[in-house]
Amino acid sequence: MDSDKEIIPQEIITEVITEITPITNNYEFKLNELKEKCKNYKQAHSYCKSVHFMYDKIIKIATLFLSTTTTYFISSHNEENLNAEDLDIDKKLTFATTIVSGMNAIFNFSEKIEIHKSLNSDYLKLLNEIDLSINTLNNNENIKDIYDKYYTRFNLLNEKTTNIGLIRYTKTKYNII
Repeated sequence: MDSDKEIIPQEIITEVITEITPITNNYEFKLNELKEKCKNYKQAHSYCKSVHFMYDKIIKIATLFLSTTTTYFISSHNEENLNAEDLDIDKKLTFATTIVSGMNAIFNFSEKIEIHKSLNSDYLKLLNEIDLSINTLNNNENIKDIYDKYYTRFNLLNEKTTNIGLIRYTKTKYNII
């Protein structure tokens, strides 16, 4: 053991560390954590919006195609050449069109797109405000109040997120679960 080294008591070390790291740094850390959570939720809603957009387009194109085909087949019959096979095709096309249209009504991808778009914008706004606060922090401000205000807004957005839901894969991809 080196005899030149002085052993400093633990109480003094703790006291010095407490003076160096005031409570402000803890809330600054919490603000940065909240900023990352907002970023993850924003990205998750953006991803879900894209997925719902894709399914919305697929369903709408399928509905358009089936409706057009059904209308064409039904209107192309004349009474002289009408046979059982033509009627069977008409029934199957009408059934398929009804199923796809029903799926569009049940899943309502268009509405989900708008909700995810809105939540994406809300998280982005909160993210930008947190970022601005972090970059402009000074000792005169009450950082705890700033954090509490942003955390409350984050929780309100999170309630909306819970109501609409996120795709499970998205939750995993963006570290939400």
